Amino acid sequence: MANNDTNFQANQAELEGHISKIWSRQNGDVIFRLAVYDEHTELLGEKDKAGRDRRKPHFVTVVVPKGRVNNRPVDLCKGDHVRVVGHPRDEAYFETLRDFLLKAKAEHLLASLPPDVSPLEIKSGRVATQIISSSLVHFTR
Repeated sequence: MANNDTNFQANQAELEGHISKIWSRQNGDVIFRLAVYDEHTELLGEKDKAGRDRRKPHFVTVVVPKGRVNNRPVDLCKGDHVRVVGHPRDEAYFETLRDFLLKAKAEHLLASLPPDVSPLEIKSGRVATQIISSSLVHFTR
């Protein structure tokens, strides 16, 4: 049966975790990196304040379109505990060699390039998978 709803999404994700980084785009989108912990992540060999084993998180990028969920503005900060429901979306972009090396903290490799090679002209197509939020529960401030 055909779905006439233009917002129909075949896949849905529900994630809960802590905001590790947050920023916004000029178009008003609020974006954050969500640290998600589960029993499958690597143990870090340390205990948290409650005495539980600390684990290495999975990180997921979440987009809140126009900074609003259910037509209400979001007010989020680093460290906040949230649950998000949304659908995955792939965003294609190009990244220069220079930007890649800077993000990888390997800028020292730029000096080893031949003089006729510009790290700004070498580009690679990339895809970032993000969760586009349709609902959000804010547990803590």
